[in-house]
Amino acid sequence: MIGIIIDEAFLRALSPEARDEVLAVAEEQIAALKTPSAKTEWRADLEDSYPLTVEEARKLIRAQPEPMRDALHVFCRNYDGHFGRATLQELMAAAGFSDPNDLSKATTAFTQSLRHITGNHDAWLLNWRPEDWKWSEKKQCYTKGEYFISAKGVEPLKQAFGDS
Repeated sequence: MIGIIIDEAFLRALSPEARDEVLAVAEEQIAALKTPSAKTEWRADLEDSYPLTVEEARKLIRAQPEPMRDALHVFCRNYDGHFGRATLQELMAAAGFSDPNDLSKATTAFTQSLRHITGNHDAWLLNWRPEDWKWSEKKQCYTKGEYFISAKGVEPLKQAFGDS
């Protein structure tokens, strides 16, 4: 699946520097589609997050706008040795979003960045269980839920953030 979404209003609201950064990441992601996928033993059908290296985690953190860096750090702080967890509300607060759809767009961009950095076009870190989420018909989005990142993703992120 290819999913590059750039909301025009969001883009226009950014500072020129932030806009350039977002567009540069999008250009990198498009360029990555032209390269072959990396070989790995990781299987996308498991609950395990993609097994990041510390260097990949550093690149991933650097590629994120500051609000998403703050959101990623929540998973590191809420790590129990198996999973780093973060509720929708925690992530929205950390990233400064008031609309869950903005967080959804940011997580899509984050996943595309991850795929570019790792070279694996099926990679993801953020997992979720549909039964833990609440859909709002009125708002047409999820209003409650929890994401988790397995140890294979959180531990390199913690090291990259300098938390371990």
